[in-house]
Amino acid sequence: MNRDPIFLRVDGNSTKGYERLVRCQILAAALQRRRRPVYFVSQLEPRSLALALKRGGNDWLEGGHGADHLFGGEGELDALFPGSARDDLLSLRHYYHAPAMSKCFGDRQGVEYITAAVARRGGDYALLANTRIQVESKQGGDYAFKEFLVETEADADRIRVVDNYPGFLVDGRKVDLKKPSRCVPYGIPAGCGFDHIGRYRRTPSWLDAGKPLELSCRIQAMGEGCTAAPAPTEVSVGGVCDKEMRPVAGVK
Repeated sequence: MNRDPIFLRVDGNSTKGYERLVRCQILAAALQRRRRPVYFVSQLEPRSLALALKRGGNDWLEGGHGADHLFGGEGELDALFPGSARDDLLSLRHYYHAPAMSKCFGDRQGVEYITAAVARRGGDYALLANTRIQVESKQGGDYAFKEFLVETEADADRIRVVDNYPGFLVDGRKVDLKKPSRCVPYGIPAGCGFDHIGRYRRTPSWLDAGKPLELSCRIQAMGEGCTAAPAPTEVSVGGVCDKEMRPVAGVK
């Protein structure tokens, strides 16, 4: 497994807002579950926000102002990302990391995410909180159900349906049975080819508003843990059909 560090360039301040910083913290938590160290290259206001980043197990490097600070100027930017148009690079503000996005399950019927609901069996009660269930037969105004367990692995979601609440009925008012929107295999367009479907993900509305970029860059790779001697390496990420990370330029 590749455990090279990931650098996230995102700011959090009164001018640019804090939403992108929060989204990146969610991404960083997902990367840490795969044992990838994360560095935030950020301008923070107030600077005490750095404490929250570090409490989450991340590192913080103070960011500068734009491409000149990060890459040394437009010439260095072109050299670092050969084959990518400079205008696309400078308009790159969004990314879509599909494995960390909202889970959905294609045409599978009756899967519900319960934020909070009460299940009942006679005089016994159970509180369901932040629990995914497989809804089964309707009984009166309520539903029989089983617990729907999902474990995210590198190549797929592993699903188990377990009867942890035999005989219990969940409050029918908490079940809507609506089919999720924008639920596609791997979170990538239908024209992309794959041998089998390992997971589904929901896609945000802005994903189609920009231009997916495949970025190739030249780095000095030092191997897992950054302990080996530097070796020039060209790496690529993104593109329309990338199942992991899709940088998107030009989103307004």
